[in-house]
Amino acid sequence: MSEHTEQLIVVLIKELEMHGLLIAAAQEMNTSVKTNSLEGVQASCRKYDELTCTIASLEEKRLFHSDTICNTSGIRHVNLLSVISHVAEPYKKRIIDLRMQIKEAIDELSKINFSNEILLKESLLNFHKTYEMLALYEETKLAGYKKHGKKAQPLRGTSFVNKVA
Repeated sequence: MSEHTEQLIVVLIKELEMHGLLIAAAQEMNTSVKTNSLEGVQASCRKYDELTCTIASLEEKRLFHSDTICNTSGIRHVNLLSVISHVAEPYKKRIIDLRMQIKEAIDELSKINFSNEILLKESLLNFHKTYEMLALYEETKLAGYKKHGKKAQPLRGTSFVNKVA
């Protein structure tokens, strides 16, 4: 039992570390959006995706060790609060501390992600407005009469932007 508890602590420490790196990637994305650095946004998105996959893998390990620790009671996919009641006294405080640190990291990450969402929506809206202005300019520029007195039809702008995304 203590072997799985020790492995659970190792997983939680790695998970906390990955959340710290995820926060850094989210902050990089925030800075890149503010400075209009497309390369920076792309790099931070790649890093963010990789870290998210790593955290998902760690979560699977956490669930495995948690399930194994709590196996005696027949509960599956338990949260850390449930695990704490099944571990020996020397491990409880460490797991409680790691749980709190991970929760704080997730809260901070949530705040940064909310800011990034707003910034990205504003950027997309600005891009869309600029595109609309360009399309409108093209329509008015090409409207009028041709050489032989026939009315020219303005070109309609086509959308190459996925408006749903």
